[in-house]
Amino acid sequence: MRQKIKTASPYFLILFLVVLLIGFNAITSKVEADDTSDTQVVVGNAAPVVSSVSFAEGDDFSLTENTTKTITVRALVTDTNGCADVWNGSVKAYMYQNSLTASCSADLDDCYLIASCSTDATRNSCTEGADTTVIMACSANIQYFAVATDATSSDSADKWAATVTATDEAGDDHSAANATQTVDIILGRALEASTSINYDAISAGSNSGAVPIEMGVRNTGNSGMDPLISATTTLTCSTAPTCGSSTIADANQKYASVSQDYSDEYNIALTGSAVQFNTNTPKPVHTTYPVDDRMFWGLGVDGGQQPGTYVGVNTFTATGD
Repeated sequence: MRQKIKTASPYFLILFLVVLLIGFNAITSKVEADDTSDTQVVVGNAAPVVSSVSFAEGDDFSLTENTTKTITVRALVTDTNGCADVWNGSVKAYMYQNSLTASCSADLDDCYLIASCSTDATRNSCTEGADTTVIMACSANIQYFAVATDATSSDSADKWAATVTATDEAGDDHSAANATQTVDIILGRALEASTSINYDAISAGSNSGAVPIEMGVRNTGNSGMDPLISATTTLTCSTAPTCGSSTIADANQKYASVSQDYSDEYNIALTGSAVQFNTNTPKPVHTTYPVDDRMFWGLGVDGGQQPGTYVGVNTFTATGD
């Protein structure tokens, strides 16, 4: 008897192999390692920005005679790289007459350089980290003879200004001025008499002769000047009862700009009213200060004057020359 044997179709075998291959790939793909990708960025440097510059709070100011006065300019500095970038760089300022520029040559008359400014901790200090702003304070000691620009001065068409420059650690910088402010230095006339007028002992009916008392008068303001001179207290006996309440007339004191004999006709007699003495003492400048003039004083004592010590007060006030 013939036996029949069933055989598989070749198409079935091919289909079986394809399914097997797909399953194998699915299994092996699950055990492959994750892939990675490197990242990189360059953070660029941003220049600082100076703003809100304020010079002397925007107010006119007078100076302090015969010494300096501290004046401050403040500015807000912003740096998007962080305010520490300003710390690691530098901030400087100029105070100057408007007719000059912020690149003026520093002197004590009209151009002050503040080479290094500091943070103003009371207004806005730098806390580092994400903090991007800081207020900087730049102070200068302005001399008593700095140029006046107020309405009474010869430079009244001018003003004073300030410029602040911030430079970051990378060397990028920015400058700004107090463009919205008008600030004047006020003219101030002042003087200082260098010594008391102590006459030697003079006999009644005599005078100081050819040996007057020399006295210095210093210009301690920011303008040329002449002294106004007066006797505010007449020479009066201070050793009563020796000389009682006796006085020596104001006119018995005489002064001049040169050393000369008491009897010289060009001597000026002292009065109780202020008299302008034309010394024409010039304004001090950075190349010539202090500026001094000399005066010479003599005294005559009338016959019959009671013996004793006499004390008085003479007043000196600066006025325009």
